[in-house]
Amino acid sequence: MKRILLVNPSKGFCTGCIPLGLASISAYLKKYGKDIEVTLLDANCQDIYKEFLHDYDVVAVTAVTQDIRRATEFAERVKFVNPDILVILGGVHITTYKILPEPFDLGVIGEGEQTVLEIMQTDDPVGNRYLIAGLCYNIGGKTYFTEPRPLIEPLDKIPMPDRGIANMDYYCKPQQIIPYHYGRTLTMMTSRGCSFSCIFCSTKIHWQKFRAFSAERVIEEIEFLIDKYHAEIIHIFDDLFIADRRRFIRIHDMILEKGIEQKVKFMCLVRSDLLDDKIMQMLKEMNVVVIGIGMESGNPKTLQYLKRNTTTIEKNRMAIDLANKYGIPVMGSFMIGNPNETEAELLQTLNFIKEYRASPYLSPLSYIATAFPGTEFWKYAKEKGMPDDFDNMIMDIPHDLETLKKGVLLTDIPVDRFFEIAQMFVKEARYGALKQFVFQQTSFLDVLKAYAAGVLIEKDIVTGVTEVNKIVKNFRMYQEMEEMRYVPLKGTFKYNFILGDDERELYKPVIRQMVKYVPQMMNRKIAEANVQQAFVLNTVYNLIAEIKDPRILCVGSFEDTACASLKKMGYVLEEVDPAINYDLDTFMNLPTTQPGSFDIIFSTSVLEHVSDDKTFIETIAVLLKPGGKAILTCDFNKEYKPGDKLPATDIRFYTENDMAGMMGLLKHAYGCHLVDSPDWEGENSFFNEGCWYTFATMVFEKDR
Repeated sequence: MKRILLVNPSKGFCTGCIPLGLASISAYLKKYGKDIEVTLLDANCQDIYKEFLHDYDVVAVTAVTQDIRRATEFAERVKFVNPDILVILGGVHITTYKILPEPFDLGVIGEGEQTVLEIMQTDDPVGNRYLIAGLCYNIGGKTYFTEPRPLIEPLDKIPMPDRGIANMDYYCKPQQIIPYHYGRTLTMMTSRGCSFSCIFCSTKIHWQKFRAFSAERVIEEIEFLIDKYHAEIIHIFDDLFIADRRRFIRIHDMILEKGIEQKVKFMCLVRSDLLDDKIMQMLKEMNVVVIGIGMESGNPKTLQYLKRNTTTIEKNRMAIDLANKYGIPVMGSFMIGNPNETEAELLQTLNFIKEYRASPYLSPLSYIATAFPGTEFWKYAKEKGMPDDFDNMIMDIPHDLETLKKGVLLTDIPVDRFFEIAQMFVKEARYGALKQFVFQQTSFLDVLKAYAAGVLIEKDIVTGVTEVNKIVKNFRMYQEMEEMRYVPLKGTFKYNFILGDDERELYKPVIRQMVKYVPQMMNRKIAEANVQQAFVLNTVYNLIAEIKDPRILCVGSFEDTACASLKKMGYVLEEVDPAINYDLDTFMNLPTTQPGSFDIIFSTSVLEHVSDDKTFIETIAVLLKPGGKAILTCDFNKEYKPGDKLPATDIRFYTENDMAGMMGLLKHAYGCHLVDSPDWEGENSFFNEGCWYTFATMVFEKDR
């Protein structure tokens, strides 16, 4: 039996976060190894010096750059106690810095699971180091490397992290790890690496490329954290959770299918240029309660430099707007003191943040630009002759000038002036922090805390109260908007079918939302017929979610509650109705009307009223662009025969043959096809003006 001790030597930035990398190595050793005993020493909750026992074969220490001194000191202690113990170093620092500190016998480069396993399986790993890929070692004070280790693919080969080696009583106690939310909070990673290469970040160097666990594997781990550890909050620690859009959508769908969103809250990191209405809506549906975005700068030139021309200030603004719209707080991180950044450019970032001080859902976090090994920042620092001073790396803005002066700074701004400006960023961060009192508002005391914090920040009662008033006012405004935000039905639905009693039950949540949007108009409607507008609203909403700036036409818009609801939701629609402008034929002949220009055309219960329904269908087909879709409903009676009784304003009822038969309507929608197989069979469930009938839907798409 071989014994390995995994060591987390530092409390790091969050003492409530399990060292997932070490837990993953433990799980990998237990699954693929044989006769290996694994123990964890964790500085988050242990005195690693007092609890260190010296009867291990291998001691493996992990370290980021900020912690390398602590890791080295612990390695020296191990060697002092027992020089025969094999001591190895893993983690981001050794992978990126590539110089192995002397107390360590070996260094593990990059992904550690398979490399550590082979170390444990090899007799005399130091003597046989050439047989193991992914190692570094020292000879004569110089660091050498074995051949690179291939990445583990697919990632699902790696089992779930072995959290059982950690003190789960400590990690499962209620705490606040993510902003605004307190509870049993656990962390997990659903991917490794990032698909972007920001110049300040070492992620791409460490992980090489983006890889992700399958959606099924992610859901398995989420359910495990809920069932085993009763997690209330899960912080997804990925560098970019939404990097793979298709996988993200699959994870979202599975969370909703299993009702996981009702059991746990999530926080995750995203990018502003990958966010849109659809993604934000899905995050909301998943019960993501906080997102983090690296916004980096309010100056376009600096942002382009930091992000390698991959995003814009406008994208950051859009992300804040989406956060406000969906009521999801966003932790926006900014970097100050960047290479070649002028004072004027730095102040632009400050002004950008101040511009959103009253935005209730943006909490800005500002950090000092820091050179990490392997990054473009590091290269810049070396060219400037800056020392490898890892003990004085400064990311958090210090509260005293002397600490800042000791730091390794990349800025050319004089340090006294830089400190002065940095304190202005601290002030904005304090405003961001007080927003949690406004956001939570469990009692009136929370609001008082917000005002008290504002007064302390400003050191002036009037100014402090005025600033917090703006935040409270905007929060209430966005709350009202949130209440008006449309929540679509969940699940997969048919498009061409009969709207009967089952559908009236299904679409009740949509109808209730329409009552919120247009209450007076809904009061004028026949309740049993509202299922048509509800179907149209939900269908249009889902179809336009994937379209940027969709062009939408409503035919028969007067008193159409679906049309009115969409307008209330903020969508721009074009309308055609004789009661407000002109009929469809007149619209078609206008010089401004362009055939093939509409993404969506919808018409609720108009077909049965027009004299020439075939020309009506043909015109709609002409107006659709390739890939555009039409959503129609009509009065339907499968047993209808010419001469049968009709409601006063109807010219006809439709039958199944009318809808899709050889002589039916669909053949007049030239170049179009139904979006799914029709199911136009159903009982007459609606009674009106002495007639029993029901409603049918027709949704077709213009051929691409």
